[in-house]
Amino acid sequence: MKSKLFLLLVVILATVSMHAQDKIAVLPFTNLDGKEEINEFCQMFQDSLIAHFKAGDPDELNYTIISADIIAKELDAIGTYPTKPSYQDDLWGVIEKLGCQRAVMGELMMNGKKIVVNVSVYDVELRLPMPKHQIRNLFAPPERMSSLYPRIAKKLRQGILGN
Repeated sequence: MKSKLFLLLVVILATVSMHAQDKIAVLPFTNLDGKEEINEFCQMFQDSLIAHFKAGDPDELNYTIISADIIAKELDAIGTYPTKPSYQDDLWGVIEKLGCQRAVMGELMMNGKKIVVNVSVYDVELRLPMPKHQIRNLFAPPERMSSLYPRIAKKLRQGILGN
């Protein structure tokens, strides 16, 4: 009886480890202009993409999205902030510490009355964007930013899956 139970436990553990989810960090978007009115969108993009990615895999069968609170807590713990010269290196350190395989990073800036959005899925080990999983020069007025979230999430989903 004990050997059957042990064998069952080994099979379950092997199955779970074969299907271990990759960890994905969705980071706050960078405000390239430094204009105060863009800051709210930087956080909104992070929160909305996290929600869309979680909705795409609610049972975390394919990936686990690290919560924005955990990322913020780790950044606060090392005393870093977006305007600090070492911020990018600090950010990579946090992503690696959390054991993430991929990260979603984006940037916003004003161009006339529209906001330009650039976003990519990064391979954490290489610290490079995945060429097939990038969106560049997506324009929208501030009042239409929310219409971009589902489109961006759909386009980047394959990248967070590692495909």
